[in-house]
Amino acid sequence: MSSLIYSDNMATYIGASKTFVAATGSPYSPLTSGRLVQLKLHLYGSAVTALIEGFEVKLSCALWGVDTRIFGSGAGLRTAPAFPIPVAVQNVDLPVKDASKITVEVRNVTADTPVTVECTLIGVFET
Repeated sequence: MSSLIYSDNMATYIGASKTFVAATGSPYSPLTSGRLVQLKLHLYGSAVTALIEGFEVKLSCALWGVDTRIFGSGAGLRTAPAFPIPVAVQNVDLPVKDASKITVEVRNVTADTPVTVECTLIGVFET
């Protein structure tokens, strides 16, 4: 039997918190049982005032026993021209079940006063 690989939007976030807060879509439930094999973090800002320096996403699930994290970074304020921020990619190999809950929390990592950052977390799954 061949395996199936699919991706899904696990969570989104719009905010400026420097402490961990739940992302929209958290907790996430996988579409089927299998393995989470990769995380892709897309960072962006919809205004020139978006301050994107460092960003951390923490994922927790009772099946894992430990948290996993993915980090992304930007180039500061999104003034013109605002170049695309490279997608952060983290390879993982974690079991998932369709009834399991994955908590997704996010935070800005910056010494400056944070300004609204936006992100989307994509999970790549294998069944």
